[in-house]
Amino acid sequence: MIGIGGNGRHSLTKLASFINQAQIYKIELSKAYSKNEWTEDLKGLYKTLGLDNKKITFMFTDSDLKEMSFMEDINNILNTGEVPHLFTKEEEEDIALEMERSSEKKIKNGLLEFLS
Repeated sequence: MIGIGGNGRHSLTKLASFINQAQIYKIELSKAYSKNEWTEDLKGLYKTLGLDNKKITFMFTDSDLKEMSFMEDINNILNTGEVPHLFTKEEEEDIALEMERSSEKKIKNGLLEFLS
């Protein structure tokens, strides 16, 4: 959302998130917050979305923009849904394996529920 401060953007975002049963995710910045912390926060966000399959509203304001590279990442998220080179190949393989295990577990549990 874009607009002048004080016009209710945060309130409307929180209301929309509540209506859609989505959790709100906002990065907590500190003076020492850097690209490394940003990358780790994005990784955590993507893992929660992908592995836990949760609805999340990512709130990010212009005051959260500590480095211009953050804006580039936000642009990539909005345009393509991904951040290039966010995960290493090893991390991607671990995530794929975890997703496979999770889906096998869901199928097995669903089958047991269906049979009982």
